[in-house]
Amino acid sequence: SSENVSPVHRHHLIIILGPTASGKSSLASRLAFQHPHSSNTNDSALSLLKPHLSPMLINADSQQMYNALPIATNRDTKVSLGAVLETHQEASVLDWMRMVLDILHGEQIQDGNVQREQTFRRRIVLVGGTDYYLHYLLNPQEGDNSEHQKNGQESCSVSDFYEKLQDFLNGTLTEPQIVHNLLREVDPEYAARVHPKDERKVDKALRYFIHNKRKYSQRNALSKHLRYSNVILFRVSCNVSLLDERIEKRVDQMVHQGLIEELVTFRRHQEPEILKKWHYSDKELREKGVPSRGIFQCIGYKEMRPYIDALVRHQEEQVPNTEGECIPSASTIS
Repeated sequence: SSENVSPVHRHHLIIILGPTASGKSSLASRLAFQHPHSSNTNDSALSLLKPHLSPMLINADSQQMYNALPIATNRDTKVSLGAVLETHQEASVLDWMRMVLDILHGEQIQDGNVQREQTFRRRIVLVGGTDYYLHYLLNPQEGDNSEHQKNGQESCSVSDFYEKLQDFLNGTLTEPQIVHNLLREVDPEYAARVHPKDERKVDKALRYFIHNKRKYSQRNALSKHLRYSNVILFRVSCNVSLLDERIEKRVDQMVHQGLIEELVTFRRHQEPEILKKWHYSDKELREKGVPSRGIFQCIGYKEMRPYIDALVRHQEEQVPNTEGECIPSASTIS
């Protein structure tokens, strides 16, 4: 009976990885909700699934965890763990992991108490663009506080690291070269591969180290023993030229769906509140632009912001030229 089965083995886990616009979401929906023995499909992937398992689709994209910008983040309403964060919060792999484990182990927090649901077997499909979230879920050694002490590989203690990077963590240290130098101290291998001006990747690598006490360059070094045994992993690939074409079409579709209006509303009402809660000054905003963290890492937002600013300020004479510059750059950065 299911009561005699360890919770980690009750589920059939399906992991879907791949670049933006590669078709991850459509594949995930088919695998989660279409019956494996349906007569109207020849999908070989479906033949791997067990039809009697109750399906669930779980988000593993950090940007889709926010309760804002559903068009810009291409959020799927059928996916669990979407829109679970306020805009001023910062997505954390540890928070995501806790929520996923709550689902996998049938636990929910109600009135401050842990309530365990009746256990049953499920077919869980996890889909996302934040690969290290999924790596963290599969690797039982992630988050092991003693790992670097045991291996003697930690370049500095966590307390020293937090002290040294306090300004960075508070958002008051944003100079790209200085931040890149900090990354080089803790993860020289990854720092050698990423340009100092690629602030998004540098920021992500530093925060990964803080949360996991593990180098970002080692994130794909999976343990020999995975946390779960019943796992199928799909990595969706796509021809680069076709991928570029799909991304351009997606951006056009998002604009048609109301992307510009969504970003204008966010810029006018939510961005000021977020920056206020982060103690990010007007001077910093003028000199450095919006921070490369939290919801501001949403693909295309920083690239389209000059056009959005022009709309907000009602500078109609700037809108035509600015739009032509910003929308192509948003699709390029995707």
